[in-house]
Amino acid sequence: MTDRFVVRTAADADYRDAGALAPDSHGFTRWCAVGFDDGAAHTDFGVSRLEVGGSIPTHVHSFEESFHLVEGEVLLVTPEATVHLVAGDYGVIPLGVPHSWQSIGDAAAVWSDIYSPPPRPQHGYDTYRVPDIATTPWAPH
Repeated sequence: MTDRFVVRTAADADYRDAGALAPDSHGFTRWCAVGFDDGAAHTDFGVSRLEVGGSIPTHVHSFEESFHLVEGEVLLVTPEATVHLVAGDYGVIPLGVPHSWQSIGDAAAVWSDIYSPPPRPQHGYDTYRVPDIATTPWAPH
């Protein structure tokens, strides 16, 4: 790393339990490719992985979460809709919107994500577990 840029390769990937970023989840890991520790002040970029049968229960963040699904399928549940996402789909979850993720299909789901501003470790990663929301009917992709 230099003082002016950060470049990481796939060989650098270090998927870890996301801990406080995804309270009570199972089968979920994330590689924080660039974040606070690298000098980023406004962006946390990572790659998330949700194993077959895995889930991230309902939670909220005090940051925006943008995502692009690269592999697999998931259900993203918000108070407004349950959305079936497949590789190539993308979206944004605004600050404070309750949401959950559920793996579906027969392969792990992998997505790139950007958290902005970056979650702060000293504040529990600015993520809070909230009561679960019911899924609404969805149509397969």
